Amino acid sequence: MPNKESLSKLIACRNLLDAPELALLEEALNGRHQGACVSALINRAEAVGLSGNVLRAVILYHLVHDKNIVNTIIERENGKIGKSLKEIFLHDMQCLFPYLNGEELDFLSVPFLKNYQPTNPLSTEASSYLAKKLENAATPEDYEHALLSYYEKYGYGDIASYAAFCWDDANKTLVGIPHFTAMNFDDLIGYEHQKEQLLENTAAFVAHKPANNVLLVGSRGTGKSSGVKALAVRYYEKGLRLLQLKKTQLKESSLYHGDTSRLCQQALYHLSRRPLL
Repeated sequence: MPNKESLSKLIACRNLLDAPELALLEEALNGRHQGACVSALINRAEAVGLSGNVLRAVILYHLVHDKNIVNTIIERENGKIGKSLKEIFLHDMQCLFPYLNGEELDFLSVPFLKNYQPTNPLSTEASSYLAKKLENAATPEDYEHALLSYYEKYGYGDIASYAAFCWDDANKTLVGIPHFTAMNFDDLIGYEHQKEQLLENTAAFVAHKPANNVLLVGSRGTGKSSGVKALAVRYYEKGLRLLQLKKTQLKESSLYHGDTSRLCQQALYHLSRRPLL
């Protein structure tokens, strides 16, 4: 049985306890609602495409997706973090390590949680980067180094996880497109001069050099949308993000207020390091 006190000792990452799956985990550690805990873990895995050890994957998902004092400071201070806050973060990794190293699923008595295969596995550059960093993780220090590196390179939340966003009319918010697909730019046939101009202009933009706004004009099926999507994929590592809006949605006032406004501000902040298209 895992040490149920370890989660209560979290400091910088204490917001993890607000996640529904981990709130139910606390109950399960006390011998209650184990079925509900398993159900919540599976629901999260299917919702966002988490594979492998589900408990580990869910904890890592919340660590890179949810706001905490560590990732917000790293973003605000352009990659820097103080010695004391780093020590606190390591303390939290030590608290979480029994759940991250894969040894603490036995108490749930559900074998398929150890190597779960979701219907649509998550596959983004950011998730692949973290998986590679954690490939041989064997200590709390390994998790600390990997997550700090992730925060510095990608930030946190949706802006780090998705290459493209769309507007959710029902919930009045921007949402990441989890399985965004696009052609390779080299596979777009024809329009070589236009492609060259797009690439040169976008390369200047992501390098913080003078660049122009772009209006693509042409008949349906000539590759306008495909070209823009291909740019978003090519320059994702440089921080380029695609926002897909219908013409009618440009008038949506919620785009400029509340949580969506904060997401846009976060994206615009990343223009200093990783631009947004």
